[in-house]
Amino acid sequence: STQSTWGFEQNTYHKLPMKVIICFLLVIVSVYALEENQHVIKIPLEQFPMSPERLYEAGRALRKSLHSDGAPLYVFGEYAIRVKMGTPNQILFLMIDTLQKYIWTTTDKCLACPNPKFSTAASRTYQESRISIVDILYDYGKLYGSTRAYSANDVFGISADGYLLQLNFGAVREMYGDAFSSLWVHGGFGLNYQSFVDTYGFISQVILSGKPINRIVGIYFSSDIKGGELSIGAPDSKRYDALSYFNAYEYHEKWEISMSSIEYNTKTVHVYEQRALIAINLPFILIPYNDFTQIMAEIVQQSGARCSIDGVTRLFSCSVNSYNVNQFQPLVFTIKPGYSYKIEPEQYITIVTDGTQYKALFKLMIPDTLPYIGLGAPFAKSYYIVLDKDFDRVGIGKKVTAPLDPSSAALVAVIIIIIFIVLSGGGYLGYRRKRYGHFFTARVQELSPTVLIFDSLLSLSLIHI
Repeated sequence: STQSTWGFEQNTYHKLPMKVIICFLLVIVSVYALEENQHVIKIPLEQFPMSPERLYEAGRALRKSLHSDGAPLYVFGEYAIRVKMGTPNQILFLMIDTLQKYIWTTTDKCLACPNPKFSTAASRTYQESRISIVDILYDYGKLYGSTRAYSANDVFGISADGYLLQLNFGAVREMYGDAFSSLWVHGGFGLNYQSFVDTYGFISQVILSGKPINRIVGIYFSSDIKGGELSIGAPDSKRYDALSYFNAYEYHEKWEISMSSIEYNTKTVHVYEQRALIAINLPFILIPYNDFTQIMAEIVQQSGARCSIDGVTRLFSCSVNSYNVNQFQPLVFTIKPGYSYKIEPEQYITIVTDGTQYKALFKLMIPDTLPYIGLGAPFAKSYYIVLDKDFDRVGIGKKVTAPLDPSSAALVAVIIIIIFIVLSGGGYLGYRRKRYGHFFTARVQELSPTVLIFDSLLSLSLIHI
């Protein structure tokens, strides 16, 4: 019989159940994937590369802030997130910072704050409680630079994600000292150990808003100037490989792991479970002077260069003959036997010149007294970092090539959707094998709108997955 069944010709009706089953299963998987994805907030990072002048300025500011207890004050690094604040929206850049816990921004009410600032007067939804948050920037005294911020509330959105939150943050009204004279962002986005549980921390406020999310942050710094990504709620498995976790401890509310040794060329310096702070906003790696002297001697012997530690900034540098950094060797940090992490010279050395002489400026700061090692941006650029408060651990993994950026992925998705819809609109591809040969030829048969709907749902499900 040639009668149609449910709008299908008899020679094609048997394909309907398989289409229905596949489409149904893929839609379920797609919805499940969507639900899982709702527990992760992806925040793109933007990089503002450190010029040699900014490196020296950061070194001077950081040296001032190092006290006898070794707790760093504040130094502005290279990576920030772009957010929307207020009504109507104002675009702000907040530097990510693993050394403090608050989200804060300078405001138009702070006369001493450098520009740019958040305009509280322009936001219809801004509220301020006048509850002082005096330790928002490590308030150890006006001599070194401090601020006074007040608890405020306003609409907060992540530009790329579209996620909106009525956020409590610190609105800076007063700023003292010269440590923040080079402020190039509006404020900071705190991710220290305490920020994961403090009521003013971002993750805690997300949870209180009703969005279930794990207290985990994955940090990806691109090695070039493309920026990177924060993955809040779970690490982004597409961006790392061979992730290893280490027990984390709290030191002055900051993330800390134990370090076993530091190696350069043939010299290994055993630091015997020295504390190592995760300080990704610092543009340097901090190494105590007593530990670094042996490494410095090895660098001089291996490279044949004349090297010294600057008396003002405590930055290490060597005189060289060209822009080539390959005359130096990688630094290797061993957390425990079998777990060593290598930092290539191009990540921790930059070449500067005055037109006549070349200098290899190491992104290594060597304070006179320091009770810990500071793993700053040169380390974070080399590896994928995970801060996991749920299990009190820090993860370090090998970075892998990032997937397609959102714009490219969207373009590919649109093209594939168009192809599927065109095929679905024309029918299905019936295949018949030729008598002589092992290939198929396509035969398009016209089908009803019902098949078009099923094919379209199938296509969209595949695109989402």
